[in-house]
Amino acid sequence: MLQINKTVLLYNEHNNFKLKHMGFLQSIFGSKEKPINSYDDFWEWFKNYEKTFSNIVKNQGDIEKGFFNKVSPKLDQLHDGFFFLTGMCDENTVELVITVEGVVKNIVFAEELINAAPKLNGWRFTALKPAADIAGMGIEMGGYRFSKETLSFYTNDSEHNPDEISLTVVNQDLNEKAKKMLINGTYIFLDNYLGELKFVTTIDHLNVVGNEETGQELIPIEKLKD
Repeated sequence: MLQINKTVLLYNEHNNFKLKHMGFLQSIFGSKEKPINSYDDFWEWFKNYEKTFSNIVKNQGDIEKGFFNKVSPKLDQLHDGFFFLTGMCDENTVELVITVEGVVKNIVFAEELINAAPKLNGWRFTALKPAADIAGMGIEMGGYRFSKETLSFYTNDSEHNPDEISLTVVNQDLNEKAKKMLINGTYIFLDNYLGELKFVTTIDHLNVVGNEETGQELIPIEKLKD
């Protein structure tokens, strides 16, 4: 799976969730803080700032500066390859989702981190992105929108490998100038729509093409879960 190298906005009709790439941010807390060497270290540190983080997300403050830039370096110390989403899952609860963006070998570490999470009032901690309701859902990235209005698909059936799930997803905006970004955004959409674990473990082959490359009857992307 292509790795995300920029911030993208995942939206639905109720809430905004932001996904942040990690791995290039420097700690802004200074060198005097205790290094993060274990899951317990991370959660003990998180508890010291959780009320500040919660207020930033609830009040739609500067999430980049006040939340991402603080949490990212700490998770980097713990394990390379963690990403995260945050947003309001209801009026009173902030959700922090630890994701590995398709790197299967890191799934176990995300699950271990969440299993070690404390019970904090007003927080929900989730390992891997859950499946999302496609109604009102989409991704905005690089000026393009990835949604049920812009994506469709067809299956690639093989008599030699009848049990494999091989898909071609059609992105109506695909063009040579922004091809890499548009393919990346399509993967991100599917990752969120299907749920991270199902996306990386059930689809055997996936190809992304534009409208001009299709010669088959297209199926609406909302039928993909079926």
